[in-house]
Amino acid sequence: MHPLALSIILLTSLALLIVAVAVFRLPLGTLPSALGQSLEVIGAIVVFSIGNLALGLVLVLFLRKAGVHYFSLYEVADAALLVLSFAQALVFYAWRGARTRG
Repeated sequence: MHPLALSIILLTSLALLIVAVAVFRLPLGTLPSALGQSLEVIGAIVVFSIGNLALGLVLVLFLRKAGVHYFSLYEVADAALLVLSFAQALVFYAWRGARTRG
């Protein structure tokens, strides 16, 4: 990672920490739990991304074999797929959390 990018991330994280504690009055003791939940969301993003890529790969190869249309594997690597996988993971995580909250 480039040092400038790391510096930007560190500065915005520090600013978020200050604002969260000073303005929103969030207790520092709940930060580890929030980090754990963030890792759960990141894990869900990875799972959905891999699943979508794998399904896309199988679908492209099937359509090629069926002779329906020639699709490039590059179409599966579209950035929109990652964004939509991110959205899927967020919805799944929120849905799972809603179940436990009642």
